Amino acid sequence: MSGIDIFGLCVRSLYKRKLRTFLTLLGVIIGTASIILMMSLGMATEAQFAQMIEDMDADMTVISVSELHWRQAPGGQWEMIDNVPSLDMDAITSFENIPGVIVASPMVNGAMFMRSGPYAAQVHWNVIGIRPAALELMGLGLEYGRFLEEGDEFAAVFGALAETHFYVPGAGWEEERANNLWQLNTDEIEPLVDIINDTIQMSYDHRIAPPSWDWRDMWDDDMDEDMFDIEEVFRPLTVFELDVVGVFESTGNVWDDLRIFVDIDMLEELSWLMAQSQRDESQEWGIFSPIPGERERTSFDSAFVRVGSIDYTHQVAEELQSMGFFADYPGEWINTQRRQQQSIRTLLQPLRP
Repeated sequence: MSGIDIFGLCVRSLYKRKLRTFLTLLGVIIGTASIILMMSLGMATEAQFAQMIEDMDADMTVISVSELHWRQAPGGQWEMIDNVPSLDMDAITSFENIPGVIVASPMVNGAMFMRSGPYAAQVHWNVIGIRPAALELMGLGLEYGRFLEEGDEFAAVFGALAETHFYVPGAGWEEERANNLWQLNTDEIEPLVDIINDTIQMSYDHRIAPPSWDWRDMWDDDMDEDMFDIEEVFRPLTVFELDVVGVFESTGNVWDDLRIFVDIDMLEELSWLMAQSQRDESQEWGIFSPIPGERERTSFDSAFVRVGSIDYTHQVAEELQSMGFFADYPGEWINTQRRQQQSIRTLLQPLRP
């Protein structure tokens, strides 16, 4: 029997059994369409996921570490943790020894008071102390200048909006930029100081940067007007010249762009001198101030950890969490999204023929 005869026999058989033929073709079409639909949905979610990651513009190899003081109990309530491990230098050293970690640096938040000509700036929580070698690895691009280097004494790298911290002292409450900078349209704020070319004096003493409002407005009219003059205070005002060596590119986040990065050792020294100055000032006013404790810090505010590849991020984060610390990283959100995608694929499995 030739091939043509066999083909003709198949056609006649299919024609005689029209219903079976129709149902078979319908099943093949539905099965094929189901597979195509499932693959299309998977590809669409993958593409959407990739676009979300690109839009986030997040560094997936950075982990932020801090002390974990609270945790959620099985019943859903939050409870305080006893015997919390300290985020000290021993902990930082142990972070550096975790496989996959490139650098681990302690980070502290501090304050800095500045003056440039008639303008002043009081920067409290946005001054970040970090190891110079770690700052370059944070993934922040430079708009101008360079990163911190070992041996820099009074050097700083400003965020894209950090120059807007400067205000006019004594201008009154209408000078909003000194009080509510985060609420303002920073794109429309004109910098008062050229942080690269103008001389900037910096101190741990708040007297170098008088507030935008007048202290005397809070008191009675018959209060001594010389009460808050710097010249009337016994303590000398110590200042240092700040060298702004670089300016970061904008991150798109106002809080991040207002930060000022300095060497952690310098900020620790300034913090100690600030505590001493505040104690002396209290004693001048007749307020009891206890002798400060140990000079060396027992724990840091947070730690910056960078791994060599995104493949290490989750593994390193789990290791940090097993040590009793809170580890926050963008990859944790990504893992959640991936699990959701896997759930979608599981739901689509019954569609396969």
